Amino acid sequence: LASKYDWLPRRGEQLCNLVGKWRILQHQGGHRWTTDDLVTAYVAGNAYVHDSKLLHLDLGCGNGSVLQMVAWKYQNATCVGIEAREQAVNLARRSILYNAGEANQKGK
Repeated sequence: LASKYDWLPRRGEQLCNLVGKWRILQHQGGHRWTTDDLVTAYVAGNAYVHDSKLLHLDLGCGNGSVLQMVAWKYQNATCVGIEAREQAVNLARRSILYNAGEANQKGK
């Protein structure tokens, strides 16, 4: 990412509410986060409530909606997302930049 303003929505994108004050970048007319994502994040987050060293791995994380909801709930967790589609990775990274700042993006 080139600058601290790379999280700004681009043509055809929206910055939408996700959870708390966190937002997520999504394509207009493309895949949007849904209640399925919310339920998945709830189940994933509650599966490890008693573990003080939470590691959340999201395979096929798309634009990172589940990953970010778990990170929002468990801010000391290590959350890793793996996604093959470059366009989705770009949205996820920019959403993380908006929500948590550049320091929290290790896998540039």
